[in-house]
Amino acid sequence: MNKPYRPRRQSGVVLIIGLVFLMLMTVIGVAAIQSSTTQERMAGNAGDRAEVFQSAENALLEGEDAVIDNDCGSLTSLLDELPDADVDGSNWTNATSVDATFESAYVLTRIPARLEDDESEAAEETETCGGFYYVSAKAESDKGMTVVLRSTVFKRY
Repeated sequence: MNKPYRPRRQSGVVLIIGLVFLMLMTVIGVAAIQSSTTQERMAGNAGDRAEVFQSAENALLEGEDAVIDNDCGSLTSLLDELPDADVDGSNWTNATSVDATFESAYVLTRIPARLEDDESEAAEETETCGGFYYVSAKAESDKGMTVVLRSTVFKRY
């Protein structure tokens, strides 16, 4: 006669090992999600920076065009103080706005002649408003997280 089947006493080791593996898989999954979220944010910020940089470049070109295209009277009315990049932005209040999407603007500042024999001094004596101009451009993202400042020295003959 066969003895009836009696299950042996189980200690539950498989259950504990299964729970440990499940916990490890959960930790790995959460770390992967956090990593991909961080990478997505970094890519978004890089794209935002590139767009704001292009807007600042556009403002810089608009400023250079203003130096070229305006007559002396109009050009003189566009001149302002050289903005300080370390100030909170209040010194950009008189800037000429270019693009409302990224709040880009430029400021024109005339650089005075330094030497008597400097060719810019001779150009300043004529009605051409010739000489050197400092063109500063600033663009800011709509969220205010990215700000790009660009500048150049431009010569008008």
